[in-house]
Amino acid sequence: MKLCRAGRVRLLRAGLAGLTACGAPTDSSPDGTVSASIGELSYQPATWLGQSGTTLSYLVTNTGTAKWTFGAAASLLKPDDVTVVDLPVIPLALLPGQTRAVSWELPPWRPAGHWAVRASVWRQSGDRSGTPLADTDWRPDAVLTGFSVRYHTSTFGITQGEAGVILNAGTGLLIVDNGSGDVGCDVELVQFGSPASFSTGDGVIDNQNEYTAVLALPGNVKIVSQINWCNVIAAGINGCAPIPGYSFVVREPSVLLRDREVWTHEYGHTVGLEHIAAEGYLMNPNFSSGLVRSRVRATECAAFRKGP
Repeated sequence: MKLCRAGRVRLLRAGLAGLTACGAPTDSSPDGTVSASIGELSYQPATWLGQSGTTLSYLVTNTGTAKWTFGAAASLLKPDDVTVVDLPVIPLALLPGQTRAVSWELPPWRPAGHWAVRASVWRQSGDRSGTPLADTDWRPDAVLTGFSVRYHTSTFGITQGEAGVILNAGTGLLIVDNGSGDVGCDVELVQFGSPASFSTGDGVIDNQNEYTAVLALPGNVKIVSQINWCNVIAAGINGCAPIPGYSFVVREPSVLLRDREVWTHEYGHTVGLEHIAAEGYLMNPNFSSGLVRSRVRATECAAFRKGP
């Protein structure tokens, strides 16, 4: 796989136009009659985890001399830089010189981090084998997926700056290599949009129905005043998350050093991680006085980067 990547450059703009990165799309004509080009590749550059309604689109032009049915395709590269998600091929019948738009609405399964996007047009409508007629190659860091934070009206609330501090501190837990048994995990926890309030329930999670109702609300970090249920009734619960899932519930922030561990730990559950018993590891379920839970094993880092 060829990946044109010149570092982690965040492109927070309305889309990718002009296709200037990594060279122009290829435009080949094997027999002099069938060729195509790609233009105006666009993708919402910043979305919150699990957000639906995100669209990838581009224009296809028949640059050949015959009417042809092409296969318009697109792929996404997850933040682990390994996992490729191929979107369905769209057949596109075009007259010579004709241009049409193609688009895909993406499902809400994105992990946090930077995604690469690739568009290609194939000679046959359903065939991705061989060399494409037009190919943008990978557009690195084309989209940044972050966390949308919401808080119950019974809490003191949280500002955009406060949420950003917690997420940035969580990033710090992941990226630092603490030596043997730990890896520096390149995952960036960032905020998408300003925190918003919700009034569903009374701000206290006492049972599964209340938990499910809050979990289903838009956004993916849900702050409540108290959590007394997380699969079982218990006191002093700081956070609860499905394994895997797209959002989690936490108690309102109190101590930054603890909040950063809680938020990052619960996000770990959403990407499929279970609890472990080893002290000092992020996925240990218990706080230890004076001991920061910051260690991440290589397999756990891979899960954070790949997402659900």
